[in-house]
Amino acid sequence: MNVESDFPHNRQPQRLCPRSSEAVDAFVERGFDIESLAPEHRERCSSLSSLLGRLKQGQVPCCCADESVSRTLARVAAAKSPQRFDLSDADADAMELLVAHGWDTRRVPAAMRARAERQAQLLSLLETAAPAGESCDALVAATLRRVERESQNQSRRMHIHEPAAAQRRTLRLTDIGAIAALLLVAVSVAWPALSTVRQRAQQTACFGNLGAIGEAVAAYGNQNRSALPMATASLAGNTWWNVGRPAQSNSANLFTLARNGYTAPQQLACCANAAARECRFTSECRDWQNLEQVSYSYQNLFANDRPNLDNPGKPFIVLADRNPAVLRAFRGERVVYVNENSPNHRGKGQNVLYSDGHGEWTESPVVDGDNIWLPRSIEDLIASVGRGVRPGQSDPLTGIEIPAKSDTFLCP
Repeated sequence: MNVESDFPHNRQPQRLCPRSSEAVDAFVERGFDIESLAPEHRERCSSLSSLLGRLKQGQVPCCCADESVSRTLARVAAAKSPQRFDLSDADADAMELLVAHGWDTRRVPAAMRARAERQAQLLSLLETAAPAGESCDALVAATLRRVERESQNQSRRMHIHEPAAAQRRTLRLTDIGAIAALLLVAVSVAWPALSTVRQRAQQTACFGNLGAIGEAVAAYGNQNRSALPMATASLAGNTWWNVGRPAQSNSANLFTLARNGYTAPQQLACCANAAARECRFTSECRDWQNLEQVSYSYQNLFANDRPNLDNPGKPFIVLADRNPAVLRAFRGERVVYVNENSPNHRGKGQNVLYSDGHGEWTESPVVDGDNIWLPRSIEDLIASVGRGVRPGQSDPLTGIEIPAKSDTFLCP
C-alpha cells in the first residue's frame, strides 16, 4: 500500500494516499471480506488483511500496545485543550432562527428547516445527557455504562471474515476510555452554554409575545372606547382565580383577545410554560382550562375602579409573566414571598407590558414602589410593623381581593 508522509521521521503520524484511503473504505464497507473487493482494491488491501490477522493472533510486539496507549492519551489531552469551532454561515443562520423561534423547528422557514432539525436533534443529546438533579459522578458512571454497552453491541455486529480466525473485540479498554473522556469534556463544556442559550431564547420569545399582545390590546381599545379587554361584568368582590369559569376568572378577560380574533391563542402562551404549550383550543373556548395553563397575569378587572387606556399620566402595567403569589395560594400554601419573581423564567425576573404598548424586563416584582403581585391592602399589612409580619412574607391570597385606585394587581 502506498503511503505519503509529511514528516521526516518514521515515528511521526502518517496518512494514506487517496487511492489507498478509498480501498480501505471499501474494505470496511464490505465487512472486511477481501474477496468481495474490486481487483484494484483487493491488491492494496491484501497487506492490511494480513496485518489485521497478525493483530488477532498476537504477533505484534508489546511495544506497539504501549505506543497505542500513548497515542490515545495524547488524543484525549488534545481534546481537553481549548479549541474554537465555527459554524458555516448557513448553519449559523439556521441556529439563530431556531433560537429566535423558541426551539420549535416547525416555525423555522422551510429553506432552513432541515438544518435546524439536525441541530435540534444534536442538541437534544446534550439535554438528555445530564438530567436535572444528577451529580457529576452519576453522569460519569452513566456515560461509561452506555459506551461499554454500545461497544459490546458493535462487537457482535462487526466481524473480519478470514479462515480459522477467531473473533476479536472492535474496541479496547483504552479506546473506551478515550471515547468516554471526549464525551465528558464535550458535555461539561457545552451543557452550561446550552442551558444559558435556551433560557435567553425563551425570555426573548416571551418578550416577542408581549409585542403582539400589546398590539391586540390597542386594537381592542380602539373599538371599545379605550377599555381593557373584558369577558364578563367582573364584579368587585367576586372570585377571580377560578380559571375555566369566565364569570369567576380574570384570565377569561385576557382570553377575550384570542376569542374575538385580535391575536392567536399561541401568542398568549409563554414558551417557558410547558402546560400552556399543550393547550388545544376550539372556537367555543372562552378561557384556559386550568390555572397552570395561564402564562400571563393580567390587570385585575374585578374592581370598583378599572384603568383605561386613555387615562392621562404615566403608562400603567397591563400584564406580566404569571404571578407566583397566586400560584402558591391557589395550591394551599400558607405563605407568599413578596419578592419572588415569576416562575416562567426560573425566578430570574419577568417581562412586563405597559398600556402604551412597550415592554420591559424587570428583575423585581416591585415597580415604582408598587408590588405587581399583591393588592394594596396586603402591601399595607406588610408595611405595618405592629402586625409582626415576618420580613419577606405575608398572609396568602384568597382569590377575592380587589385592587385600589391606581394600584397594579396582576392575576391570576
